[in-house]
Amino acid sequence: MLTGVVVAPPLRVALFRRSGNEVLSVKEGDPLPNGWSLAHIEEQKVELTFGEHRHTLQISSPRLPMSIQ
Repeated sequence: MLTGVVVAPPLRVALFRRSGNEVLSVKEGDPLPNGWSLAHIEEQKVELTFGEHRHTLQISSPRLPMSIQ
């Protein structure tokens, strides 16, 4: 389950919840343990690829506003 993303160029990381409360952190372009690869990360969604197959996962919670001053 996709639980969050970090998009702060050049860093792009997706956070997935595994069984229990374990969190898996995956960088854009890296493989996941199940054989899929994390092809692309955006602020609200990620695209996974497995060979010719593509799948998009979206974050279900709204984005929290952040202001850096």
